[in-house]
Amino acid sequence: MVLGTRTDIGLYRNKNEDFVCVAKHPDDEKIILLALADGMGGKEHGEIASKTMVTSVCNFFMKSKADSFNDLKKIYSKIDTIIHKVNDLIISKYGENTVGTTLCVTIINHDKAININCGDSRCYIFTDKEFIQVNEDDSEVYRLYKNGSVNKNDLKYFTYNNLITRCIGLNANLCRSRCYVIDKEFDGIILFSDGVTDVLDEEEIFSIIKNNEKEKILDAIIDKAVYGEKEFAIPEYLKEKYKYLFTPFNGKDNTSGVIYIK
Repeated sequence: MVLGTRTDIGLYRNKNEDFVCVAKHPDDEKIILLALADGMGGKEHGEIASKTMVTSVCNFFMKSKADSFNDLKKIYSKIDTIIHKVNDLIISKYGENTVGTTLCVTIINHDKAININCGDSRCYIFTDKEFIQVNEDDSEVYRLYKNGSVNKNDLKYFTYNNLITRCIGLNANLCRSRCYVIDKEFDGIILFSDGVTDVLDEEEIFSIIKNNEKEKILDAIIDKAVYGEKEFAIPEYLKEKYKYLFTPFNGKDNTSGVIYIK
């Protein structure tokens, strides 16, 4: 089994607002938690919001009885309650529309799993033949992909690709999580902040997974996203249809990942 985390400040930020966690349940090592939160850039104390959110979920996971994870849908209800409590806590401390964070959590229980998401961090499952996004980005640009207007890999070219429609800490209306049941077979699960997916195409990520030893996969992906050299070119079809475009670049954001491989 491989379990790991990696977070990098990136090349242009003065602090890292991401926070990550991976844990085995103390009474059953087959029950596993993966968690990642991306404090909202441009907001004060984003790193506090992300740490508070992930720490709250991790504490719940470690203190819950192992058999309580048999019903993963009930676990979602409990984590959603924690999300709203943290949302209220952040607002009570900093006020509305001041501090925010995303959250992406996956719980694995004897080969069953769920993902709980609020924001634009992503959860993927993979085998030696497939690399599949489990959740959906809660963002304005993801809607363009959903309605067929834009290729998913081209969302990174929009200047407003960091505008999210759900998050924790800003206000009650935006604090809405979603649960995704993972019912397909998988060899591994990986979570990313948008510091990865705003730079690397899914095909690039999958190629790294297939061409590296298990223990080196996460480092190889993060290093490629932050320190890699890549030529970006805005596709012509985007230039013809949209105004607010820009050329992305490696290491532009805090960049984090969490991985589990059987």
